[in-house]
Amino acid sequence: SYAVSSAQVLGQWADKSPALILNKYGNGHALACAAVDATIAYELVPRWREKTDRLRFVQDACSWTTNLIQSGCPPDVEINVMKKGKKTVVNFFNQGHAPVDAFKFRLPLKKKPSKVRLRTVETDEAAPKFEYANGILTVQVPEFLNFALCRIR
Repeated sequence: SYAVSSAQVLGQWADKSPALILNKYGNGHALACAAVDATIAYELVPRWREKTDRLRFVQDACSWTTNLIQSGCPPDVEINVMKKGKKTVVNFFNQGHAPVDAFKFRLPLKKKPSKVRLRTVETDEAAPKFEYANGILTVQVPEFLNFALCRIR
């Protein structure tokens, strides 16, 4: 049987719950992706089945589980973090009906970004208030109704 207690955790979400786990199953292995966004799982599973470079696959999968730490963000806001090379994009989708009050989010980064840009449906792209200290980027997100996007380089 597939027992989570015997699985190897390859990536975790910000709350330390497993995001990607590997376990022995019969004569092979089972890979489970606990994705908040189903598109992540749909991207991961076919790549594993194709037997591509599995080390690169695991590195990519783990990079998608970046520890995003938000503060003051309501539970109705869905957050997606996507990384590609030196670029990181953080999307905020308001699933609720009320506007989202301004809040800050924190994101671990290996080095200080050269550029941070933020836009909402209601505002043009601009440089938000942000700071970088001890490997953590903190960004101020303004009030928004439906969607906010933060691009980090």
